[in-house]
Amino acid sequence: MVPGFIENIDVAILGFFQSIDVPILARLSRVLALFGDGGIFWILLAAVLAALPQTRKCGVTMLLALLFSLIITNLTIKPLVARPRPYDLYTFIPKAPRPDDFSFPSGHTSVAFAGAVAFALCRRFCGEPRGVGRALVIFAAAIGISRVVVLVHYPSDVAAGAVIGTFCGLAAALIVTRIAKAASARRAAGKENIQ
Repeated sequence: MVPGFIENIDVAILGFFQSIDVPILARLSRVLALFGDGGIFWILLAAVLAALPQTRKCGVTMLLALLFSLIITNLTIKPLVARPRPYDLYTFIPKAPRPDDFSFPSGHTSVAFAGAVAFALCRRFCGEPRGVGRALVIFAAAIGISRVVVLVHYPSDVAAGAVIGTFCGLAAALIVTRIAKAASARRAAGKENIQ
């Protein structure tokens, strides 16, 4: 369970978003949430990158990070912690469709950070223009914040999702980098043996 002082902070922040009525903010947050639904945006981006020879390692890194995020967040931690959604315990009225799974951690945030961090770390594989990775990380943060704005997640759910997603991106980049280096060393050794 979440410690009481964190719960109090969570509820206070949600209370603030419940009290402000800015329709465009809620609309924007719902649009941002679409980019995290089922991880579809991130899966498609990773699949496109994996399909192109010059960005294949980057795409594979992202796909691996997304898989880690799914296993850790949705299949392991959510069922173990089983934290009810804010609107199940309090009088918050969600400004977006009600998800039917548990609240902690935020799956939208985890998958967004996993994909964005993996992409940012594999820039040297992709040769992408400087700044695209950072822009994706900012985009992932906006997706996370949107989950609080529409009152379907506690802020601590989003923070945990960001940490888990970042870890998944780092782990995937490390694994792919090590495999790529090992393969490169084997190829170099094979060329030396041929000569």
